[in-house]
Amino acid sequence: MIRKNIFLFILITLLSIDGEIIAQGWRQWRGPDMNGSTTTTDLPVEWSDKTNIVWNISLPGDNYSTPAIYNTNIFITSSGSFGRILLLDIAMKNGTTVWENEISRIEDEENKSLLDSLTSIPPIANPRCVWAFFRTGDVAAFNHDGDTLWSKNLNKESHISQKLSFEHSCFLLYDEKLYLIAETEKEHQLLLICLNAEEGHFLWIKEISTVKSTGECSLLSYSNTSTQQLILSYPSGTIALSPKDGSLIWKYEWPSSSNSLIPAVPAAEQEIMIIPIIAEKRIIAIKPETIKNDLKKEDILWEIKTGSLSKQVLPVYYEEKLYCLEDPATLTCRNAKTGKLLWSGQFDLSETYDSPLLAADHKIYCISSKGTVFIAGTGDHFEIIACLKMDEPHHKTSPIASNQRLFIRNDSKLYCIKNRRWIRFMDNVFLD
Repeated sequence: MIRKNIFLFILITLLSIDGEIIAQGWRQWRGPDMNGSTTTTDLPVEWSDKTNIVWNISLPGDNYSTPAIYNTNIFITSSGSFGRILLLDIAMKNGTTVWENEISRIEDEENKSLLDSLTSIPPIANPRCVWAFFRTGDVAAFNHDGDTLWSKNLNKESHISQKLSFEHSCFLLYDEKLYLIAETEKEHQLLLICLNAEEGHFLWIKEISTVKSTGECSLLSYSNTSTQQLILSYPSGTIALSPKDGSLIWKYEWPSSSNSLIPAVPAAEQEIMIIPIIAEKRIIAIKPETIKNDLKKEDILWEIKTGSLSKQVLPVYYEEKLYCLEDPATLTCRNAKTGKLLWSGQFDLSETYDSPLLAADHKIYCISSKGTVFIAGTGDHFEIIACLKMDEPHHKTSPIASNQRLFIRNDSKLYCIKNRRWIRFMDNVFLD
């Protein structure tokens, strides 16, 4: 009887682990809901060379692209030797390379020095495919076995009538379509390109004019029962476009300009969108489905003044709260529905911070440029749970979480960190 109960306990535990592996993931930039948070649990708050680090691997080259995770596949872009531009599939179980595909190769020496930035756009994954987009204009799709479904360079396509720049490009998968942003030769103009995601066919191309210079940009989706919108953020504004044809739904451009932006933060469960504005040190919240044409003052649900916001330390929305890192090294927690400040507290003032925040398992993870990982709680007051040192400096790459594991990419390595279970074989039994 005792043996039977032990067997049932182990079986139920294994099934729950398997269920989470299927349910959880980090399929695109900024996570499942594109707001820097995820619902995975049991994340580690301590690790060392001897404890909780499942594996760490050296990557072919440096860059600051975050991986995309589906099931037990970790897809990651990287530069490689001889100017190669790569997409890799890493096994979650042990960090081995399942496959490595070369998408393109940079021949001239000048661009070789830029390989880190050329490969910095995070890939996107779904149950069938993985997509990679690079600042060379190369975009490609693969199945999970690494077979090429399609590949193209946007500057070599007959559908594109003008030369494009991809220095500030981004892309998004939404409703079986791939949306890509590029800059044109015309001043203050972007191009939104819509492709069939699995076949790579051009569906439509839309020119987008902005009042001021474009610079960095981000693209995310916002949808509920009453609306579907693509939200494009750039240094001097945020606009909403139709996923059907790229037509304008609403726009909001502010008078002050900056070379940097913080992407809008969706809070879908509350049906609001939070827009941080670096140049004016303020944050606003709106209800996107109620806005038409130009956003007006009465469309703003709440507005607050903040300290200086970092363009790299992106805010996160988690469990109805907004978390931001404001100078000097101050973590703030606000009610996302009202903007009310609930608490604030400081990390180490002697460190600098340039990586997006991660919210998961009732914790906020923040990494300094020196590689120090600060872990704060999400309770009713500021609390630093742990402060841990990584082996190397860390720049720009967000920590991500999936399947009860924390993944940290620093300048040259990728780490998989997990709380070890007391029954050791359970850790990776479903990861073959």
